Formats: sequence, C-alpha cells, structure tokens
Amino acid sequence: MKQLFDMKLFHTFLTGLIRAFFCFACLYGAASHATGVNDATVNVDPPAFKHAKTNLLDIAYLEYGPQDGAPILLYHGWPDSPYAWKTVAPALARHGYRVLVPTLRGFGETRFLSAKTPRSGQATALAQDVIDFADALHINRFTLVGHDWGAGFTYHVAAQWPLRVENLVTISVAYQTGNKIENLQADQVRAFWYQWLFQSPQAKSVLTVNRQAICRELWQTIMPADHFDEKEFLLAAPFWDNPDWIDVTLSHYNLRWLVGTADPQYEKLDIAAGLKPKISVPTILIYGKQDGGALPATIVGDQKNFSGSYEQVLLPGIGHFVTHEDPNAVVDVILRSKKAAIH
Repeated sequence: MKQLFDMKLFHTFLTGLIRAFFCFACLYGAASHATGVNDATVNVDPPAFKHAKTNLLDIAYLEYGPQDGAPILLYHGWPDSPYAWKTVAPALARHGYRVLVPTLRGFGETRFLSAKTPRSGQATALAQDVIDFADALHINRFTLVGHDWGAGFTYHVAAQWPLRVENLVTISVAYQTGNKIENLQADQVRAFWYQWLFQSPQAKSVLTVNRQAICRELWQTIMPADHFDEKEFLLAAPFWDNPDWIDVTLSHYNLRWLVGTADPQYEKLDIAAGLKPKISVPTILIYGKQDGGALPATIVGDQKNFSGSYEQVLLPGIGHFVTHEDPNAVVDVILRSKKAAIH
C-alpha cells in the first residue's frame, strides 16, 4: 500500500508541475504580446513572394498576418530590399495586423509590364505605386511605414491622399520640401558623395560594374561600423540585379536635384508636391543619431511641415539602417502609433 501511495503522490506532483509550466508559458506569452518586448528578436523565415498587378507594374510583395487584420504597408529604401523588414513584419503580424511588404519598382522580382514605360524613380511615381498597390489588393485605408526612399515617397502619399493613410511612420529621412544644393551644409554635401557620382555621364557604367561595391561602402559608412552585418547585406544585394535597378536609381537621384526628364504622367502630382503641402496625417519620424547618410541637421525644424500631430524618436548609437540595427524600436513605435491613431 505504501508503494501505491507514493506513486499517486508522484503523479499528483508531476501533474501540478506540468500545469504550472503551462500557466507560466501562457502568462509569459500574453505579457510579451501585450508589451511588445523582444517581439522583433524572434527569427521567422520570410514567406514566399506574392504578386499584385497594377496598370504599370507586377509588384512582388511579402505578406504576414491574418487577411482580416488592419493593414500595415512597409516600404524599404535604397540600397535595400523587402528583407529590411524581415524581423519587424512578423512581429507586427503577431499583434494581429495584416502586414504587406512590397518590392519597389526596379528591385527584385517587381517588373514593369511594358517596355515603353519610362523607368522613372521620381518620388511621385513611387507614391502613386503605393496607391496602385493598395487598390490592387482592395485596401482602402492603411498604416504606412517607410525607410529612406520609402520615407521620402510615403510623405507624398500622406500629403496627396490623407484619407487613405491612417497614420505614418517614417525612418531616417525628413519630409523633403526642397531640393536646392546650396541649402546643404558642407558635411551633408560630403555625405551625399554617391548622389553627385550619379550625376556623372559615367554613372551607369560605374553601377553596372561596381554596384555591389558602392552599396557596400554605403552600408559600412552610414551606420556604425560594428552594426554592419555581412549576411544582411548579402541578403539584400540580389534585389539590385533587377534589369531596371540602375535606370530607376539614376532617375531618382537625378530628378531629386532637378536633373533629367520626369515621367509626364505624374505631372499633376509633381505640381502638387511642388506646392509643399503640409501633412495632416499623424506622423512619427524615427531617426538614428549616428546616421552617416542623412545627418542630424536634415531633421531640424521638420515639424513646421506638419499640420497634424508630429513626433521625432531619436535613437542613440543607431545609424541609417534602423530596421536592421534596432528592429525592436521600430516595432514599438509602430505599435504605439497604431494605438494613438485608434484613440
């Protein structure tokens, strides 16, 4: 009888231990979900690319989260790829959001449908691509997040289509309402060395031969040296093998400084953007204080360009590639911006 009693006691103890473990796991999971702590540290393999067709493009994109979740659109920059969001996107999806990560025109698997379409990289063309992509997926209103190029043209989306954008989070780049070189400080002129290179008649041949070397130089110098990750760089690099990448790149930087010919189909948008409209959409700018590309002076006084709520989140020790360097901070800001938009 004593042996039977001991076995029952052991069984009771083991059952209680298992129940306690599962209770702890559930409570921990709920707490992590509620606070967002370390959300972006969980590694998730990216899903396969899906495709959406607009009147001009076949856009490759990644999708995370439930189909009925509130949509968040994440736009990468240059030189980067949709994988810039590979830890941020699944973290947001775990909070129930439908997260869509399009590949920009000229990158990766995204293709122009016609050889006759100008390979324009002008900001207004990229802004129109956002609306066309959302329309193709029947998404009316969305949260918009952009880094670098993605920040630059998502400002235009918010300015021209404010009813479509619930809230805006931009990273590393302020709302650029001017393009006069004489307004740049000397250190910013030096930091933009590659943009002056792209004005050269030899720019296309240089990028054809040395695109990866030039992009590597940027990655290694506009964020702290110890933040550079070779694996992250090599994950992005194949997206620059798109046959239109060079033309779109040169078009973007030429037109930024009023060189070259814009695609006339975006003339109305260009005129509207030239009026420098203030943005009424609630906006948060995330900026790494060690950014070696867009220097701190570029974000000073940016609040004057907004009529709606505007905030800057400054990250010490972080450089230009914030989504790679501190994805947790990006997730936290996006989640906070969503809560603020709801209230």
